[in-house]
Amino acid sequence: MAVHRDTVGTEKGAGGSLTAAYSVGIFCWLLSSGVYIAAKWVSPEMPPWALCFCGVLIAWAILMPIVYRQFGAMIALVRARGLELLIIGGIGLAICQGA
Repeated sequence: MAVHRDTVGTEKGAGGSLTAAYSVGIFCWLLSSGVYIAAKWVSPEMPPWALCFCGVLIAWAILMPIVYRQFGAMIALVRARGLELLIIGGIGLAICQGA
């Protein structure tokens, strides 16, 4: 998926840098890996639906203060490249669940 630097992140007040973007991406990856560790730890005491809900809720609570200013840019990206994002997300989910 090609990202056009002249259109993404150019709205007023977007700020940030490529280093910050990669840092947040790596942080998301680490949070995702933490879900698997937590799942093994609490699976005997918690039903799967509650484990999934709590994991998503905790990730949302951690990430929302970091990304809330970029929400408009994210919506614009989803509108512009929704099908590509859906395909990439589906592939990622299939690989993650299949491994």
